[in-house]
Amino acid sequence: ARAMLGVINIVTRHTLDTLGAQASLGAGENGIRDVQARIGWGSSDASYRLTVDRRAELGLAGANGHNAISRVNLRADVRRSAQDELQLRAGSLSIDSGKGFSARPDDPLRDRYFGSGFAQLDWRRTLSEDADVALTVSHTEETHRDGFSLSLQSFGIDDSVAVDFGGRAVNDSLMLQHTWRASPALRVVWGGELRREEVKSKPLYAKDTPVVTRFTRLFGNAEWQFLNDFVLNTGAMVEQSSHSDTTLAPRFMLNWHFAPGHTLRAGTSKAYRPPSALEKFGDIRYDLQGQTLKVITAARGNIEPESLLTRELGYLARLPRLGMDLDVRVFEERVGGFVRQTTYPLATGSLLPSRPVDYVNDEDFTIQGVEYQLSWQPWRDAKLGVGQAFTDVRSRDLGSAKAAPRIATSLMLTQRLPGGMDLSLIHQDSSSVTPQGAGIGNARLISRTDLRLGVPLRWGRQTGEVALVVQNLGLPFKDFGEFFRFERRAFITLRLEN
Repeated sequence: ARAMLGVINIVTRHTLDTLGAQASLGAGENGIRDVQARIGWGSSDASYRLTVDRRAELGLAGANGHNAISRVNLRADVRRSAQDELQLRAGSLSIDSGKGFSARPDDPLRDRYFGSGFAQLDWRRTLSEDADVALTVSHTEETHRDGFSLSLQSFGIDDSVAVDFGGRAVNDSLMLQHTWRASPALRVVWGGELRREEVKSKPLYAKDTPVVTRFTRLFGNAEWQFLNDFVLNTGAMVEQSSHSDTTLAPRFMLNWHFAPGHTLRAGTSKAYRPPSALEKFGDIRYDLQGQTLKVITAARGNIEPESLLTRELGYLARLPRLGMDLDVRVFEERVGGFVRQTTYPLATGSLLPSRPVDYVNDEDFTIQGVEYQLSWQPWRDAKLGVGQAFTDVRSRDLGSAKAAPRIATSLMLTQRLPGGMDLSLIHQDSSSVTPQGAGIGNARLISRTDLRLGVPLRWGRQTGEVALVVQNLGLPFKDFGEFFRFERRAFITLRLEN
């Protein structure tokens, strides 16, 4: 939520654009404690950037939602020759957070940990003025710790079992991509990827060996400009998974620039989501003294990839004389084989009656809607943004039908004030919506206004900004659970750089 007003931004700029040092601090209500530092060095042949940051807050009132996020990221850009560029990125992330509910013995209040580390190497070689080839190699590791002791007193057993949802995942990827301009009107990109995903968690899969999934992907995209005013973007991806059928995902988009600053677009695309390892092979059971006490999840593996077929019409207008940009989209999305949890009776010989969870392709349904974004400069040094989405989810499942608000509105006003100060106001409003995982009885109306006032600073050679941020200027509103509230919170940030 705090990222909305830009407390700490993820840096994506080239390392040459961020030479020197920069630091920022943030502190305020709700336990907000943020710190970030960055240093960049090097030359045009080799430049580097190291960034460290930590963010902490207490989360929603009434919830065990405290969290602290720590990150370290290193990026290096090296030009080996006029044709070759290398980019190395590496980093780590750790999240300490709260979870659980005081009234749920099977999901009690507790702390959990998530950690990850990654390294990625990108190499790009320029073959000619119209062609280049790129190679990407990446490695990611993740660790999750989440456990508690479950009392069995309610079942008449004077004992407890250790419940553990922890595990470890490893992901390796190799991708090769070739781009070339076949003519002034035609540009083509094609390539392939090999990916290996490994998940190891005896508590989740009831075995010591890891669950390994291998993906092979081939993709191609072409952009063709014809008849001066038309641009055709088309492409497809073929994906083969070791645990599901091969899929073909095509896409097609036609743009018609019928007048300066005005574009109509029409297109369709299809995408697939392969089942996760848990949906395919999950086997969660509580054991007591070597005997199965209760079976929680027993995935039978009878599940195929979800599909999403999208059709859309759009209109883009750029009106510089009016200081206005407008983007409108009408869409229909058809979800096929949506994956849901189900339960079934299972004779397992467990001590307690069990109705384990399974995952199935449960339903096909349609999502229809209209959305637009309007950007307008009504007067000097001001910018107004308006966005609305009208969405109709036609599902027989009440939770899915209310997963998106029928009407969602956002307003943003930014104003440059005398003395270089910046004022931002953001308002969000939505009709009834059920947050994912909250249950169909926890539909919520959301109305929230945030304010940010930034004042520029200069301290010797250093420049920077001090800013006041106030989130939810109105009354507290319910969020997610019945007793969880998003209250007003204010904090101050300080940023300095040279």
